[in-house]
Amino acid sequence: MDQQALLAAIGFLDQDLNYPDIANAVIGEFDDNRRDIIRNNGDVPPRNENYFEETVPRYTMDDFYRHFRMQRQTFELLTLALGRQNNPQVHIIPFEKKVLLGIWLLAKPESFLAAGDRFGLAPSSAHAIYSQIVDGVMNLMDDVITWPNMQRATAIANFYKNYNFLLLFHQVFRERSNGMPGVIGAIDGCHIPIKQPEANPIDFYNRKGYNSIILQAVCDHEMKFTNITVGMPGRMHDSRVFRNSPLYRQMMNAAHPLISPENHLIGDSAYPLLGSLLTPFRNNGHLNAATVNYNTKLSKIRCIIERAFGLLKGKFRRLKYLDMSDELLINKTVAVCCILHNFILNNERLNEGELLEEEAAEEVPAEMMPNEREGNERGQHKRNYIVDLLVRV
Repeated sequence: MDQQALLAAIGFLDQDLNYPDIANAVIGEFDDNRRDIIRNNGDVPPRNENYFEETVPRYTMDDFYRHFRMQRQTFELLTLALGRQNNPQVHIIPFEKKVLLGIWLLAKPESFLAAGDRFGLAPSSAHAIYSQIVDGVMNLMDDVITWPNMQRATAIANFYKNYNFLLLFHQVFRERSNGMPGVIGAIDGCHIPIKQPEANPIDFYNRKGYNSIILQAVCDHEMKFTNITVGMPGRMHDSRVFRNSPLYRQMMNAAHPLISPENHLIGDSAYPLLGSLLTPFRNNGHLNAATVNYNTKLSKIRCIIERAFGLLKGKFRRLKYLDMSDELLINKTVAVCCILHNFILNNERLNEGELLEEEAAEEVPAEMMPNEREGNERGQHKRNYIVDLLVRV
């Protein structure tokens, strides 16, 4: 179909309509249908034309949540947030339908063919819409994944320190004890399985025996991500991922430090000990009762990041295996899941039933780098001070 002919055919319509967008959408759908017909030897492929229009509106609250991993009210807020990015125009496909399709593809490990069939769309249309929604959610990152400011950092640190008082209000730390001061978040990395990249299969083949990229994240006491780095090859050690991340450069910036001296992150032994990042004592068989107590308390707090990864992967099952070839789209997909993870937690109560058991990471102790010597000394002093402090708690 010729675009100019189509534009002429609708030329009598209201001049405010966006003719090129309408024409391109119609032509695209026409071409998708034509390709499908050719592939199926002239038979029009069957599609579910009324899933969005008739089935979804009849879903109960539980049905909607089970399929789309969020409450209907949260979906409406998300649609509003994404809709503000779009110029007013005529949508051949309703915008709400596009958002639902995008969420569906993140929540379930379905092909674009299967998802497109459910929503009455060609696979190529489903892929184009998915990319559009992913880009839209990416634009929300700076508003949804935020580093705690001074006031927020103090509140988080006080939560960790005064755990018993706040237990009634935060069930995520039930049956865990701490008392460690100054903690504003926990850091760790997790593997996201991908199919073997054609260009560089070796670096992405991890020590666990499959291809992956690494998601490094920091989360707060509510399992909300405050910083993420996505896309490092799966073969990389956690400490190398950390040292190659923007977060590390910000933390090591002496002129404008990201974390105040009285605060710090906590991580496992795969991370370097710094004044702004506390790690456990290595178990060399000679730990005393005080250092064992410190390690135990740190471990009980640090596991919150593992639970955050479990919740992330429990909600967005596409992360179980990303069958994609576009490296940029792979990284965006992981980042978008993290953004939606926070968006949901900002608007709903935690659903612990969705947590997946996160695979235990291999903790290869990090070696100190020359530029970390001063930070390491501050970390040792701070850690020893906290060891003594916890003995008196």
